[in-house]
Amino acid sequence: MIIEYKINEDWILTSEEKSQTMGKIQCAFCKANNKPLYYCECRQVKYCDMTCLKAHRPEHKDSCQKAKKEISNTNDMLRHFGININKKFTKDSKKGLTGLQNLGNTCFMNSAIQCLSNTADLTQYFLSNEFLKDLNKNNPLGTGGYLISAYSELIKELWMGTESYVSPWDLKKVIGKFAPQFSGYSQQDSQELLSYMLDGLHEDLNRITKKPFVEDIEYKNQKDEELSLESWNNYMKRNQSIIIDLFAGQYKSRLDCPDCQKISITFDPFISISLPVPHLLTISTNFFFIFKDSSKVPYKMSVTLPSEQTFDDLLEYLEKTLNIKKENMTIGMMKEHIVADYVPPSRKLKELEDNDKGNLLIFELGQVSKTLASLKIETMISQIKKRGDENKDISYSRLFKIPVDTSFESVHLLIYKAFRVYLKNFFTACEEKPPEFEIDLENDEIKNLKIEYSNMFSSKNFDPPYKLYYLNGEDKIDIPYDKNKSFAKFLNDTEAKEFNIYFFLIFAHYIKLEDLKMNRCQEPPSEDKPKELTKSTIYECLDLFTKEEVLDVENAWYCANCKSHKQAKKKMEIYKTPKILILHLKRFKTSKINSIGTYYYTSGSSKITNCVEFPLKELNLSNYIKSNSNGIYDLFAVSNHYGGLYGGHYTASCLNHMEEKWYEFNDSSSEEIEDPNKIVSEAAYVLFYKRREGNDHHKTEHSLLFGGA
Repeated sequence: MIIEYKINEDWILTSEEKSQTMGKIQCAFCKANNKPLYYCECRQVKYCDMTCLKAHRPEHKDSCQKAKKEISNTNDMLRHFGININKKFTKDSKKGLTGLQNLGNTCFMNSAIQCLSNTADLTQYFLSNEFLKDLNKNNPLGTGGYLISAYSELIKELWMGTESYVSPWDLKKVIGKFAPQFSGYSQQDSQELLSYMLDGLHEDLNRITKKPFVEDIEYKNQKDEELSLESWNNYMKRNQSIIIDLFAGQYKSRLDCPDCQKISITFDPFISISLPVPHLLTISTNFFFIFKDSSKVPYKMSVTLPSEQTFDDLLEYLEKTLNIKKENMTIGMMKEHIVADYVPPSRKLKELEDNDKGNLLIFELGQVSKTLASLKIETMISQIKKRGDENKDISYSRLFKIPVDTSFESVHLLIYKAFRVYLKNFFTACEEKPPEFEIDLENDEIKNLKIEYSNMFSSKNFDPPYKLYYLNGEDKIDIPYDKNKSFAKFLNDTEAKEFNIYFFLIFAHYIKLEDLKMNRCQEPPSEDKPKELTKSTIYECLDLFTKEEVLDVENAWYCANCKSHKQAKKKMEIYKTPKILILHLKRFKTSKINSIGTYYYTSGSSKITNCVEFPLKELNLSNYIKSNSNGIYDLFAVSNHYGGLYGGHYTASCLNHMEEKWYEFNDSSSEEIEDPNKIVSEAAYVLFYKRREGNDHHKTEHSLLFGGA
C-alpha cells in the first residue's frame, strides 16, 4: 500500500512499511536518536559519527555497495529517459481530472489512456515510482523503456499536474515509432491500441530478464486443475509484471474431432476478453398504418425487428408506440387497391421479406365485445364512369369491424362518418355546392350525422356523392337505409364468431378524385417513430462467448490423429479471472474478404449498434468461471465509440477513486456524470471491471493513495 504524506508544502509518497519508521530515525549501529545523524553515502541508513559508521561497515558493506550501484543505475536511467521522480502532489493537483489534447484523430488513444489512468492499482504503481525497480530496458520484445518513461510521465501530469488538460505528444511519438500502425493521424481502434499498450508495458516491465524455453503442455486426460496449473506456471516462467499481476486471466479451450473423437484441451492466458455482441438478424418491415379515425392521415412506417419475430410482435410494438390495443388491429396485404390476403399474427416477419402480394397495411378497427359475433367489412372504393365503362378503382380498401346485428342505418352512418372527411375536402374545393352539403367535422354526434347524411343523400339538385352496395356472389346489392334490418338474418345458420363481407362504395362521376385527398400518408411524428428493439445484456454476450460452435472451413483445426484439418466442435470457457477484467464488445465486424490478384481487402464491414446492458456494480460471473475464483466485479471505466465504422469519436467514462464520482473524458474536457446510469449506452465499447475483494477495501486503499480523507 502507498501512503501520501504532506511535509511543509510537499506531498510525499512512500510505502506502508517505510511509513511505520518515519519519525523514528536512529543510528544504524548504536540506535541513538538524541543527537544529529548523518546519511551513509548509500542514503539507506544514518550514523552518529564515523566511529559508528566504521563499526557497522562489515555488516552493511554488501547492501551499501548494492544500493549505491542501484542508485547509479537508476540515476543513469532517469537521465536517459528523462523521468522525473521529484514530481509531487500539491494542493492544486488535478488528481486525475485532467483532459488530453486531441492531436488529430487521437481521441481513440485519449479514451484508452483515461481508462488505464483510472485503473487505480496501475496508476499507484507509476505515481510511487515503483516501476523503476522493474524496468527491463534490455528486453528485445519491449521498447527499451521508452514506452514506460513516456507513459509514466503522462500519468504524473494527469494526477500531480495542475493543468486542465495536457498533451500526450511524447507518448504518441513513442507508440508511433514502435507500433507503426498507430503512426500518423488516421482514426484507429481504442481496443487495438489498448492491447498494444498493455503488451508493451508488460514487456518493458517484465521481471523475467532471460526467458527460458518452455514446451507446450499436452492434454493427457489430466484434471482441469492440474492442466490449468501446469499451463499457468509455464506462462509465468516467461511473463511476470504488474500487467500480468492485474490483468491476466486464463481461458479453457476444448476441441472435439468429429471423426476420431480426439479431444484437445488447452489453458491459455488472456489480458482482455473479446465478447461477441448478439447481432440480431433483422428485417425492415415497411407498411402503412390506417387509423380508424379517417381525419388522421395514415402513417408510412418502417420498423426493424429480429427476423425470427412474428407479426404479433410487431403489433405489440405498435401497441406501445401508438397506444392502440393490438386486438383492434388487422394486417392485410394490399394489391391493386384490394386486400389480397390477410396476415395472421403468428406468421414470421421474414416470410414476407420477398413477397409479391403487394403493400402491407395495418388497420385500426372498431372494438367489438368478444361475446358478440362480429362483421368485418372490406369496402372497395371506385368511381362510376360515363358511357358504360367499367368502374375505376381509385383508392385502397377501408376496413370496418362491427357487431353482426348492427342495423343497416348504422352501417350507412358508420361509413359516412369515415368518408365525410374526404367529401369535405371535395366540397371545400368546389366553386358551387348546395348549402345543404355543409359538413361539420367538429360535430360527430349521431344526430348531426343523420342530418348531414339526409341532406346529402336526399338532395334533388345533386346526385348522391356515392352509392353503397354489398357483394352477394357476383351481384351488387343495394343496402337500404333501414334501422330495422341488419346482416344478422343472413348469418343465423352458422355459429362462427367473425364474418367477412364486401362493400362497394362507388363515387359519382362528378367527384374530382384529386380533391378527395384519399391517398395521402405521412411520416409519423418523432414521438411515434418506432425504435429498433435491439437490446441485449452482457450476460447474453458471455453466453455467446461460451457457446459451443462448429468451426468453419477457413478456421478448421488440424487433428493429429486424422492427419488433416477438421471442422471440430469448439467450446471456450473462462477458467480464471484477473483482478482487473477488461471486456471488449466486438461491435465491428467484417463479413467478407475479397481479393484483386494478391491484394486482399475486406468488404461488407459494419458496426453493431445494439445497446448492451451491463451492471455498474456486482457483475456476477460465478456461472461462467470454472475455478473457484471470486466472480463479483464493479465497473470503473468505459471506452465509448460514437458514430459509424469509418469515423466517429471516442470518449471515456471513468470512476475517480478519490472522489467516488463518475466523469466523462472527452479529449481535453472532463465533466462529472450526474446520472451514472447513462453510462450504459449503445456507445459502450470496452468495459473495465475490478474484482470486489471485501467491504470498503476498494475505497480505503485508493483514498490513501490519492490523499483522500
